[in-house]
Amino acid sequence: MKICSPQLGISPISSLGGEIYDYQTLKGFTQKGVKVFVYLPKNRPYDKSLKNFYVDYCFMKHIFPPWIYSFISMPYLVRTYKKEKFDFLRIHSPRFLGLAAIFFHLLYPKVPIIASLVTVDPSPIFYPIEWLTFKVSKKIIVQSDYMKNILITKYKVSPNKIAVTYGGQFDTLKITKAPKQAEILNKDTQVLLFMGVLVKRKNPLFLADIFKEVKKEVPNSKLVIIGNGPLKKNLVKKLKTENLLDDSILIDYAYGKEKAYWLKRMNVFLMPSFDEGFGLAVTEAMSFGKPVITSDRAAFEEIITNGQNGYSLPLKIVLWVKTITALLKSPNASKKIGTVAQRSVQKKFNWSGTHSLNYRVLLEMVK
Repeated sequence: MKICSPQLGISPISSLGGEIYDYQTLKGFTQKGVKVFVYLPKNRPYDKSLKNFYVDYCFMKHIFPPWIYSFISMPYLVRTYKKEKFDFLRIHSPRFLGLAAIFFHLLYPKVPIIASLVTVDPSPIFYPIEWLTFKVSKKIIVQSDYMKNILITKYKVSPNKIAVTYGGQFDTLKITKAPKQAEILNKDTQVLLFMGVLVKRKNPLFLADIFKEVKKEVPNSKLVIIGNGPLKKNLVKKLKTENLLDDSILIDYAYGKEKAYWLKRMNVFLMPSFDEGFGLAVTEAMSFGKPVITSDRAAFEEIITNGQNGYSLPLKIVLWVKTITALLKSPNASKKIGTVAQRSVQKKFNWSGTHSLNYRVLLEMVK
């Protein structure tokens, strides 16, 4: 089988959960013997060790706004289909590549399209494009039942058209040394960790509110934030106003071993998002045997069994502070929660399972 999948990024060390998910999905296809044809912005990194993986670069390195990539990809799709006669077109982001999929469907209506919904942010501007992309798609892949429900209720998609394939966990890496930013820590420092893009949906300013109170109860605690985005200036300003900046470590990006270091070094992982399609950073943190605390919204209930393998809490400062403080002051309880968390993600959220589920979708479509 052959599959074509234009991508804005497919790096195996990306900080974006959706990009990691798609890399793993395409990697799984190649391991099953499927030939994968990918179109990338100029010089974007990808895993060159993959077999059956064929990459073409477009003439632009920075695609902005990202929806113009649909127009850039159209000639590639036609050219590649004429040459390779691929069996499926896979669209990672209907918001940004939906127009390309619709155009291709008009030319080659018999080639089945697989769409993948990764964005939970509502957009009146892109809604018509997404809706029509889902309409012409034969199958739509989502990472949670929460996202499946969004497709059913907001886009009026038939449940039979949707497949849920969960994400996985962090690949094990041998950590050789601590990064430079960790020099201010000592062996007794209690680390609270957040990883994610600093946007409103992720609710990063809430971190400053809870850290202010946790610091009163656990003076040797530090807040580590890995991520960048439009709210970074606001977050820095708030941390500075609350005299918390010196006890915070802000890192724009962390990949590979550096990312693994922080996941292993932390004591509690925090994810106070207002909305989330899955929560790959959460399963990654759990895979290191550490307790996680998330909001009680979106897809987190599919990952967390409250009080057993982590905590999903209402976004109330007092509840978060109480739970964090209890975990930091009770190492045995924290370890117990972390151990259960690690076992649960190993059982339910693993990339081999994701590979199998996505491949099964292909097989069902060719029956």
